[in-house]
Formats: sequence, C-alpha cells, structure tokens
Amino acid sequence: MSIIKIIQAGLYFSDLKCYTISGESIETIGSKMADRKTYFDNCVYIDIETTGLNPQRDEIIEIGALKILEGEIDSTFSTLVEPDRKISFWATKINGITNEMVKGAPKFKDAAREFIEFVGDMIVVAHNAKFDLSFLGRQIKESLNVEFSPKFIDTLKIARGVYPYAKSNSLKALSKRLEVDYSGAHRALGDCHITHLCIKEIRKRLE
Repeated sequence: MSIIKIIQAGLYFSDLKCYTISGESIETIGSKMADRKTYFDNCVYIDIETTGLNPQRDEIIEIGALKILEGEIDSTFSTLVEPDRKISFWATKINGITNEMVKGAPKFKDAAREFIEFVGDMIVVAHNAKFDLSFLGRQIKESLNVEFSPKFIDTLKIARGVYPYAKSNSLKALSKRLEVDYSGAHRALGDCHITHLCIKEIRKRLE
C-alpha cells in the first residue's frame, strides 16, 4: 500500500465514528477498531427528497432506505409522500418529482410509521446525514409525537476525511472519483444505493 493510501486509511478509520443526534460519538477511547469496521455490515442507508432546503419549513416528499445485513443488501424501503405544501420549482428541477406525482401518495404520518419500523434500532447511514435527520426528526415529532434519534454515520464526514483536499465531496463528486455509477441520483432510494456503493469502494481501496 502506498504512503498516500496508508494516510487515507488512517483518516478513514479516524472518521469512522457513529454519532447520536446530539452530536456525541458513541465510541470510547478504548473502543476497538475491529468493531468499527463492522458498522457498514449491518446498517440502514437512508435518503430523502424534499420540497425545499429549509428543515423548519419544507417537507419530505420521498423516503428511501436500504438495509444491509451481514454485508449484503437485505431489503429496501421506498415511498413518495404527499406534502401539505407545494413542491418548489427548484426542487423539481433537481429530483424530478412533481406535484402531480405525489398527489394521492401516503401522507407523511403513514409513511413515517412504516419507515420507523423498517429502520428499527439499526445504525443509520447517510451522506450529509444532518440534512436528512433534521427533516425526519421534526416531521416525525410533529406527526407522531415520537423522537426519531438513531445512531448515525455521516459518509460526507468520512469522504472529507479521506479526501481532505478535494474540491467537493458531494455524492456526485465522490461517485465520480470512485467510478461508481451515478444513474438514479436525486431520488431517495437511488441515492441510498449510490452511497452504499461509494462506501464499499472506499473500504475495498483502504481497508
């Protein structure tokens, strides 16, 4: 392994941490690195699409989740959600989801129940996780009056650690760097698959 890859591997493992919603790492000083390596073997990748970018005002219009058990894809969850507000022009331009497409889709309350059951108590993985979890946390609290506070791993943080000098570590830039197929992007389940493949490629190159 080259010096650069050794350094990258060190950065990868130093940033391979699982966090709580409050931002605290669950690892202790004595936690074993071998345990951290298994995080991605049993987890749920999640992604959402929204009416806009404001987590206090905008709403979720699609939820996707990809469950990994023993390192293999086990099952998926995907649903459009009918919001109580219109989807912005700019959101539709990015994700292709129109107001007509979500008409008659499950309301968030019903979709959230199924999503929570699907995730269970597993570690959640997302690219720029705080964005997804801020939306999910607010809307789940408002609609079901329960706290959604999973332990999570942010793959954006890992990408920034492994590629600190990259111009961008967006999912698009990361997938291009790792030669991962980016088709299906900007739809919730599609982004879950892309994030999963990016992490698999990083692990293959560095572990």
